[in-house]
Amino acid sequence: MLAALLAAAPASASEPPQRRRAAEITQVVRAATDALGMRPITLVEYVEPGLYRVRGGGCTVMVQIRVGSTRPGRPGAMPLPPFEAVAGTPDCG
Repeated sequence: MLAALLAAAPASASEPPQRRRAAEITQVVRAATDALGMRPITLVEYVEPGLYRVRGGGCTVMVQIRVGSTRPGRPGAMPLPPFEAVAGTPDCG
């Protein structure tokens, strides 16, 4: 049981950077999927700390990582990471 609780812990500053990056990419893909709708994602590109470029279906959307998320958690759900990914408006031009 303890192992399950530790595995469900959100990313933190003491966590290895590869795990933090993996958590960010997961959130980036979720935010980009919402922004791009039915367009399939073909590329996720790290631009700079806290900024990703996601391409899909001829469109590009920038996704920003915002630290200190204030999103409420759902009862019984896994803890939310201490950040959230926020997608901009897709550029399909």
